[in-house]
Amino acid sequence: MPSLKAQKLLQNSPVLEFGFTTTLSLVRFFFDP
Repeated sequence: MPSLKAQKLLQNSPVLEFGFTTTLSLVRFFFDP
């Protein structure tokens, strides 16, 4: 569960949010059977 601080950081930074989403997509792409 992400901390409140992390959620606030993501809300305040669209670039970080985009990077996080992209990373999550890449992880799913490479590790999804």
